[in-house]
Amino acid sequence: MRLPALSDGKRFLDRSLGRIEVLTGMKRRHLLPVALVFVLMLSSLILFFVFRHRSHDPGGFGVPDDFGVLTAGTVLHPQSPLAPAIQAWKRGSPWVAIDLLRQAQTTRLAPDEHLAALNYAGHIRIWINDPGGAAASFRAGMAFKKNPGSAYGLGRVAELARDYALAVRHYEEAVGMRADFALAWRRLGDVRRVRLEWKDAVVAYTRSLEASSLDITRYRLGEALLGLGQKDEARPHFQYLHENARAPSLIGYAAARLADLEDTRGDLKRAAELYQQALRLCPDVAAFRHNLGNILVRAGQLDDAMAVYQALRAYSMRSKNPAVGDERIRQSLARAIGETWYDRQDPAAALRYLAEAEREDPEVSAMLGDLHLIRGEYDDALVHYGRVIATVPRTRLGLVALVNSGTIWLERMKPERALHAWKNALEIEPGSPRILCNTGLAYLALKDRQAAAGAFRKAWLLDTSLTNALALLAATSPAEEVISLLRDGDAARRIWFALQTLGRLYHRKREYGSAIDALQRALQAATRPAEADASRLLLARCRLARDDLDLAGRDLASLAERLSQEPLWLYQMGIAAWKSGSHTNAQSYFSLAGQSGARPRLAAAISYWLGNCAWKDGLVGKALEHYRSALKSNPAHTAAALNAAWCVRQLAAGGHETTRSRNNAGTLR
Repeated sequence: MRLPALSDGKRFLDRSLGRIEVLTGMKRRHLLPVALVFVLMLSSLILFFVFRHRSHDPGGFGVPDDFGVLTAGTVLHPQSPLAPAIQAWKRGSPWVAIDLLRQAQTTRLAPDEHLAALNYAGHIRIWINDPGGAAASFRAGMAFKKNPGSAYGLGRVAELARDYALAVRHYEEAVGMRADFALAWRRLGDVRRVRLEWKDAVVAYTRSLEASSLDITRYRLGEALLGLGQKDEARPHFQYLHENARAPSLIGYAAARLADLEDTRGDLKRAAELYQQALRLCPDVAAFRHNLGNILVRAGQLDDAMAVYQALRAYSMRSKNPAVGDERIRQSLARAIGETWYDRQDPAAALRYLAEAEREDPEVSAMLGDLHLIRGEYDDALVHYGRVIATVPRTRLGLVALVNSGTIWLERMKPERALHAWKNALEIEPGSPRILCNTGLAYLALKDRQAAAGAFRKAWLLDTSLTNALALLAATSPAEEVISLLRDGDAARRIWFALQTLGRLYHRKREYGSAIDALQRALQAATRPAEADASRLLLARCRLARDDLDLAGRDLASLAERLSQEPLWLYQMGIAAWKSGSHTNAQSYFSLAGQSGARPRLAAAISYWLGNCAWKDGLVGKALEHYRSALKSNPAHTAAALNAAWCVRQLAAGGHETTRSRNNAGTLR
């Protein structure tokens, strides 16, 4: 079945060919070649008009490149054989100009005109991206006659090919033949600048500026002076351009350079103002937005910096194919803002910007891992840490990534993976006390107490300021071993935490005299009020155990102003009151301590003594409630269990509380 559209098109074509056949008297089989020729002619005409009006590529800041400079300065007599070619060149018709130059060379030309034709042809071929043809034209010019124009052209071809050493030789040859060749001096300065030969670049730009006071040359002279570190010498050139340049874009670039100079002086406000002016004149320069954003970040104006970033991001999104450099600039500014929020410990804001930074950068990946770890997003954190470990495995960043990965695995109850990560970290930093302490935690989770205690001991011996390691060692090793380690070690003579731990261990073993001696030394070693308070509180507890009520009372009284709401202080005041025979005060202190949110072991002790107070008042049922509460907080509280059993028997035997039961207070445990 034929399509209607095709059928209609065929009928239209048949009618058209029939009419042409009638009008021209030509056979239909002759019409197709004629039509093809007509189409080719029409296409050629369209291409001619398109390329005729094609604009040349400007060389920077609105200043024309060689094409514009040479054509603008080329004035030939209208009767010159080269005039038609030059006019075609000025109109932007390079292929026509080359053809006309070729035709002109077939006529009798004066030597200077022949040389000019070769040089013009070379520059046109540079413009149409034919470096081989350009080089051939310039070499022909040099063969015809040594001249600065051909030498310059060969330098330009070498520069575009990035053969900078060859470009320098040709440009130097050009200025050697013509000392006032401003364009050759400027190009020589450009090559020197690319090669970071700043001193030679300054000389070349200065010579160019002496010969022709172009703004672009002055700008590049300023850049070369900056390359030499001569900021004071560069500033007047940028200031002059900022005030007098004709091209708005060049004024914008000069403002940006002045902003950089103000930034180095520390005047961030003025630097920001100049960059804002530069952006008004050159709104599409991503680097200006990046630098302005960085200045605002360092000035503490984060809201303004984020607005600059959003504008940069919007510009990047509008461009269908953003330049790689522009994209990296955007990511760099996102990183600067994200790092600031990271330092300010705002995970949400930091994550928002760092997520748009260059994720392949291991530092960014490490920060992203930290942020996800803080937010409890462990899967994402492990992904970023894994990227860091794979990218920079044996570096400080890799070490931190391994340590934090181990922390996540231990949190997820995967101690074997945590231990693996921390052992890898120890390969990077052998003997790290903190990582050794972490491996002890992994061994403890794996129920290997001996290996855990060994890791904690080694960690603390390597760093006696690592209090966590000592606390964990005291919790996992026999008290005698830790006492021996502390008693014989140097740390126990000078470090408060070691002396406090020694006193606590003696207290646990009920060696109260030794505990008091250690705690008195701890008081002397304390460097902070909180440390002295902790030692004095435990000292009072030891003295209460020895019934040194006066000394214990003085210790507790000295702590009353600071610790009157602390459950441990209230508990000990209750013990002191009980031992002094003040039963009512004891019950009051124990009641207040019970309302202060004590930890389970202390809460059990407080409930036990509240039970004793109730028992002494003959309230056996109430006492039983307190003893049971103590056992709920600490099932291993033996005295509470025995007294609870006694209460149960009393209640079963008498059925109610009696005066006789109150008189049996002497059997209280």
